[in-house]
Amino acid sequence: MNYNMETHQTVEQKMCTSGENCECNFHTDVKIDEHPIKVEKSYQCSHCAKCFARKSEKVKHEITHTAEKSFQCSYCDKVFSKKFVMIRHQLIHTGEKPYQCNYCDKFFSQKDYMETHQRIHTVEKPYKCLYCSKCFSKKYSKVKHERMHTGETAYRCNQCDKCFSANYVMLRHQKTHTAQKPFQCSHCKNSFLYKDDMEKHQRWHTGEKPYQCLHCSKTFSAFSKLSQHLKKHPEEKSYQCSHCDMCFALKIDMVNHQKIHNGEKNKYQCSSCDKHFSRKEYLVKHQKLHTGEKPYKCSHCGKCFAVKAKMVFHEKEHIGLKPYQCSHCGKCFMANNAMVNHERIHTGEKTYQCKNCDKYFISKGHLKEHMQTHTKENSYQCSHCDRSFGRKSHLVTHQSVHTGLKPYQCIHCRKCFSNKYNMLIHQRIHTGEKPYQCDHCNISFSTSHSLVAHLKIHNDNT
Repeated sequence: MNYNMETHQTVEQKMCTSGENCECNFHTDVKIDEHPIKVEKSYQCSHCAKCFARKSEKVKHEITHTAEKSFQCSYCDKVFSKKFVMIRHQLIHTGEKPYQCNYCDKFFSQKDYMETHQRIHTVEKPYKCLYCSKCFSKKYSKVKHERMHTGETAYRCNQCDKCFSANYVMLRHQKTHTAQKPFQCSHCKNSFLYKDDMEKHQRWHTGEKPYQCLHCSKTFSAFSKLSQHLKKHPEEKSYQCSHCDMCFALKIDMVNHQKIHNGEKNKYQCSSCDKHFSRKEYLVKHQKLHTGEKPYKCSHCGKCFAVKAKMVFHEKEHIGLKPYQCSHCGKCFMANNAMVNHERIHTGEKTYQCKNCDKYFISKGHLKEHMQTHTKENSYQCSHCDRSFGRKSHLVTHQSVHTGLKPYQCIHCRKCFSNKYNMLIHQRIHTGEKPYQCDHCNISFSTSHSLVAHLKIHNDNT
């Protein structure tokens, strides 16, 4: 024991040699190599555009281009330069998942996958950006974020010359050129380009909700939904803006809010109009309104969309999937937020307040529509007359007056309508459906407007 102590005390300390005025000392060269120092990446790979801070890193990387791949997977045609990489890959085929999460019942094929997953429960973020104070739970997320500071785009698509900051993003992008969808849902006939999209889709069938709130034990099918839910716990708003007294449950919300103070809120301006945006992807999404670009195509009917989320929502209509059910009347919905907004009709809850006239609204969409009465902003102009509208859906409905187009047909009497909502309301005449029920007297109505008008009778009596 004394020998071990003496050996420990006599270990030679090695100083960081980065030349960046760093006085850190380490016991091994490995620790020095892992030490995060902001240095110039002057060593470029001779096979690709990737650059490195150290020559040893460049040499190690170049082996991935030149190394002989002599280990072939026994289940598919993939070959690997290292045997242990091939063994890891074969677990995909065998389905073996020997590593279980300590906090939930999930299993993983690799230990590092399990450790990364467990950070969802522990909220641990050990990887810190070299250029700002932002922290990440995954190393590749940190690396990807740092390229926002450096402007590095090391990975280029060989089909369209687009550049990407991460190799896995480039590989995902390249699949869009092949039009193949190798991942098929085991519950229905839907196929997907990416495995994670298929797994997310399958949760609609299985009802699996692996993401649990640590404050109220509520579970969610996606991490993004858990993040939104955390905002409902006001006592957990631990991130305070350094410029004002506002607090937030999520750090990213605080960071986005602070952009208002430091002038970054309107960093990206549209070249076609005067609108500004805080993030480049918001600008790109907005510019599609001007260009008319609709790159996302429905695999069932060929309809195209400018936004991927709208295409995904549209595809649910084809398979008839409505996993979210109202607890008051049993009506089902394709989206959780649609169900939540619907339930407020029963409860009378109006959580969205106008800052100009103190009016309250059931949904954020209704508030946004109302706000346009104050700003007089009408972005969507009719191509046939001088009328303009605050919402695109209103413009589409109006244009049917000029075109006479009535694409929605009743399945009972073949009557046609210019918009889907009017057709659905009409069909209730045939079916007798009255999905909106009053919680006070159990009277049912065919439209939400009729229920809202009826509820005023009870409100006036109280």
